[in-house]
Amino acid sequence: MKKALVILVFVFTVTLVTGCDFLRSIIGRPTSDQIEAKRAIVEKAEGARQAVIDSLKSIQQKSEADSLAVLDSLAGLNSTILEGRQVSDDVKSTLGNRYYIIIGSFYTKENADRLCATAKGKGYDAKLINYKNGFTAVALNPSDRLVDVYESLVKIKQEKFCPEDVWILDIKR
Repeated sequence: MKKALVILVFVFTVTLVTGCDFLRSIIGRPTSDQIEAKRAIVEKAEGARQAVIDSLKSIQQKSEADSLAVLDSLAGLNSTILEGRQVSDDVKSTLGNRYYIIIGSFYTKENADRLCATAKGKGYDAKLINYKNGFTAVALNPSDRLVDVYESLVKIKQEKFCPEDVWILDIKR
């Protein structure tokens, strides 16, 4: 009994003099310095993570603002964005971009070929898109960014071969 009391007094005295860190180190638990170091690392990592999240939010907000500005500008050009529902799925899978400027849609493929050749002759990236209803559209300047398509649309509308009723095709909608 005296041994147990001596050991208990010793442990109590060591704890009072050296603190809990001494006992923690004896039993293999982290000391308060180690815990504080880990806490600092976690806080630093959390700060970096939050900075990345804030940056992504900023990029998303700018992208949304740019898209809204483009949509407002499209109204001023009397142009619109139409969905690509009538484009067949096999044609959609061959198209590499989301947006296309459509300068004409023809039931007769020869007419579409003629307009496509004219646009290519003026230096535009032109291609034909077949619709489910049999029409063939002449598409120019494909892009995945609405802002880029809008800038191309403004330029194309100044061309003599461009009709008034051009529109932007969105094949992902």
